[in-house]
Amino acid sequence: MDTVVLRRRGVVSLLDRPLQAAGYALGFAGMVAVGYVTSGWSAALLMVGWMIVAVGFLTVFPRRVLTADRHGISAGIGRDQRDFRWDGIAQLVVSAGRGDQVSVGVQAKVSALPPRPLDRVKELRRRLFGDARPGAVRRDRPFALAFESRCMASSARELAEQLQSLAPVPVAGPGTESHAPEPYAVRARSRSALLFAAFLVAWNGGLGTVWAIGLSREYPHALFPLIIVGVGIALIVADFLMPRETLTADGAGLRYDGEFLAWNQIEAIEVTPSGNGTELGIRTTGSTAMVEPHVRRQLPGVRVDPARLTTAAPAHVSIDLTADQT
Repeated sequence: MDTVVLRRRGVVSLLDRPLQAAGYALGFAGMVAVGYVTSGWSAALLMVGWMIVAVGFLTVFPRRVLTADRHGISAGIGRDQRDFRWDGIAQLVVSAGRGDQVSVGVQAKVSALPPRPLDRVKELRRRLFGDARPGAVRRDRPFALAFESRCMASSARELAEQLQSLAPVPVAGPGTESHAPEPYAVRARSRSALLFAAFLVAWNGGLGTVWAIGLSREYPHALFPLIIVGVGIALIVADFLMPRETLTADGAGLRYDGEFLAWNQIEAIEVTPSGNGTELGIRTTGSTAMVEPHVRRQLPGVRVDPARLTTAAPAHVSIDLTADQT
């Protein structure tokens, strides 16, 4: 096989954030009702038609997110598309997902990635609207994936084998591991999500409330649809406040706080309770020692179970629990 083309269904997946999807649905239904109250059926039908097209484009229409050939990888959508040559890629990552969805990531060499502006803004955008776009790898976080996206595939194992037959770089995934570990995930609230939730509360609690009061005075029948819009916004805020997976150990490797290390890059993991969180000390193998031989990361608000992490890790990775540093 000379070329592997991967697509994902839409830009975002409603199944990934059901509470947020319900909030947007209620908010839109309320706005359609407001349009009917203020401008009649023509405005309501126009909004419904526009929404059908938008939802179909964002969630159903398949879009190409990655093409791998003998020259390298072309990843991303539209103006975010970026080309990676094989000599600038450390390895590929394939992880299992829901149904026909698998996750494919590109771990690029730090030397091949010059700094790019607005890294944190791009990170927030990926959290909000999906992960089908390249991101900048900061030099203080060298193990962050330069690109990651969910895509349609029959199985993660078959896709990993296809990429391994084509790519001249290692492929971390179910197709390259002999063990079948039990996945382990730890959840915590994301700081960027908390900031966005605070923004939603401030925006809709201020300008939104003023607009709703003024509109309901002019159109009394708009009060109930505006309440529905408020309930939808509350569901969206609640979704952002829910804890997300901040540490995940699966067949491909270890993900922590937006970074990734494959099991073939890890020799040992040291788990140290620290205050109200956990510190991870990860000793890497020779293939990654040129970047950082010993990785230390703080996971605030997270408690890691060493026994479950041991079950998820392959046999060659040792898990050690040290005493609390406080």
